[in-house]
Amino acid sequence: ILKESFTGALNTLAERENICDSQGKVWHFHSHQFRHSIATKMVNAGVPTQVIQRFLGHASPDMTMRYAHLFDQTLKTEIAKYQSKVVNIAGEIVETMNPELDDADLQWLKRNIQAQALPNGSCALPTVSQECPHANACLTCSHFRTTIEFLDVHKEELKKTNKIIEKAQMNGWTRQVEMNEKNKRNLEKIINRLENT
Repeated sequence: ILKESFTGALNTLAERENICDSQGKVWHFHSHQFRHSIATKMVNAGVPTQVIQRFLGHASPDMTMRYAHLFDQTLKTEIAKYQSKVVNIAGEIVETMNPELDDADLQWLKRNIQAQALPNGSCALPTVSQECPHANACLTCSHFRTTIEFLDVHKEELKKTNKIIEKAQMNGWTRQVEMNEKNKRNLEKIINRLENT
């Protein structure tokens, strides 16, 4: 079916059935509105951006995000769920939002644009503030943040850390054992909290 035929049939239906907008005017359909609607519904249902991107045939996530308009309530609910599951290196739940900010878009920007992405979470040290003084030491850095989505990464990292400790102990590498024991303790705290939140 051609796009024009489809749109024409919908607009004929809108006139015949008196389908109106909020101002009482007969609604004029555009076929592209359905892509927007399905993308928005998918986002609100928690479908990952990559899946929506592929479903819509977009070359980049930027194009997909143009459709991703979350309803305010959905956004607030998701922020609350996210906020209750972010833990630091001590396995403590941390506040991720500034309570004085009520604008959801501003909160999203603050959390996602200023933070530094890591393979197993994110760093709360804003990228604009300074270079990280803890390069390659995230598990001992107070700016490190992570969520349940990285649980398997942490478990795998704990296995590798245990192997490193074992090998270091066999070879008498005291400093290597020390450094990795601290990472091990922090990983165990993180995993415990994420599994029990």
